Amino acid sequence: MSDLERQLEGPGNEDRVRLLGGVDPEPEVLSKKIEELEIRLAEKEEKLLEKDLIYEEVTRLADRTKRRAESGKTDTLELAKKVGINWQTLLPFRMFQYDCFSSSVLFYSGGDLLLFAFVTF
Repeated sequence: MSDLERQLEGPGNEDRVRLLGGVDPEPEVLSKKIEELEIRLAEKEEKLLEKDLIYEEVTRLADRTKRRAESGKTDTLELAKKVGINWQTLLPFRMFQYDCFSSSVLFYSGGDLLLFAFVTF
């Protein structure tokens, strides 16, 4: 490996340098090109910063929406539990109402019980 390095780096080797053809641009042209490239770079950096800000805002909004949804789930669960408890509490009273209604229908219907039951239900 060191022999290869000596061959390529040695000043006596004429093949180690390859001259490129063409003309070098003037320094004014090069400085103008550098300015154009710097302006393009600044525009790209500005667009990147805008995209980063948008990304951060969207992430923040998504996190806030997720937290609201999670808290809504717990609120909904608590409400469903309360409704279930209230339903279980009211169920015996509703059954009592049905029994009272049935008794009053039997008492006041006389012989038309089947007709009344068919019409109301």
